[in-house]
Amino acid sequence: MSKGAVCMLCTLLVASGSLLWVMCFQMAETLQQIIWTHQVIAIEQYENIETEEEE
Repeated sequence: MSKGAVCMLCTLLVASGSLLWVMCFQMAETLQQIIWTHQVIAIEQYENIETEEEE
């Protein structure tokens, strides 16, 4: 293998590696938003149940 081919391989590896990191990070962020949204909905529903019981 020539030096140029090795450089290309390394660049591809680094590029795909960073792309994987970005994808994982975005997925984690999306999951966090979904969980947070569900928590907010759950809290709102819980508060609605409490206020209905008081009436």
